[in-house]
Amino acid sequence: AAWLDDAPAALRLLERNFASAGGFQIRMAEADPDLDSLRSDPRFRKILAAAKQRLGIADPSGVQPAAGNSEAVADLG
Repeated sequence: AAWLDDAPAALRLLERNFASAGGFQIRMAEADPDLDSLRSDPRFRKILAAAKQRLGIADPSGVQPAAGNSEAVADLG
């Protein structure tokens, strides 16, 4: 959907996927050039941030995840 310039459809698909995706998939989405057209969209950033918080993935700015997500961090490694 992102390739077809259908941001709303792409974001709906990503939101469903990110709700259950593991750390590897989230990190891949952060680097995937196919999603470049969505990166500036606040909805994409919100969906990505929610997935990272669920998994306990630290923000590159140095903000650490909330306590209680240690089991999710194990999924990364």
